[in-house]
Amino acid sequence: MHFHFDDEAGKVMPLLKLAVGIPKAAHVYCCGPSKMIETFKASAGWRPEDNVHVEHFAGTNAKPTTDFTVVLKRQDKQFFVKAGESIMDVLEANGVPVAHSCREGVCGTCETVVLEGECDHKDNVLSSREKDSNKLIMICCSGAKSDRLVLDL
Repeated sequence: MHFHFDDEAGKVMPLLKLAVGIPKAAHVYCCGPSKMIETFKASAGWRPEDNVHVEHFAGTNAKPTTDFTVVLKRQDKQFFVKAGESIMDVLEANGVPVAHSCREGVCGTCETVVLEGECDHKDNVLSSREKDSNKLIMICCSGAKSDRLVLDL
C-alpha cells in the first residue's frame, strides 16, 4: 500500500485510519515535515519500533547545551567542545577528517560508536531504543550529558 500526499499545508491527515488493515508485522514508512512525522509515529505506535521508518526533511537545529571533552580513543587525542559547538566542527577545526553529509542529524553519515560517556542526542536518525543504548552518536549535532565522551575514532 502506498500513499502520496501533496495537498495544501495545514490539513490534518487521518493517519491512524489509513493504517487500519495494514498487518502489524508490516514495515511502514513516512517522509515529510516534522509535525507530520510526529503524527505518523503516534499513529503507528502500536507497531514494533523497528518496523516504523521515517525520514525528515530537515534537522532539529538543536545544538549541544553543555561543555564536555571528546576523546578519540584510536587516535589518542582529546578536544574540548563548548556548548553550542558540534563535535564535528571541533574535530574538523583540529584537522581530524570525519565523514559527513547533512550536518543536521538527518542522514546518518557521521554515525560514530560511543565507548564511554552519556550522549545528549539531537538527531533525527537513531530510534529511541538506539539513543537509550548510548552506543551510537551523530557527531554533527549531538553532544554529551557527561563531562567526557569517548568515541571509537
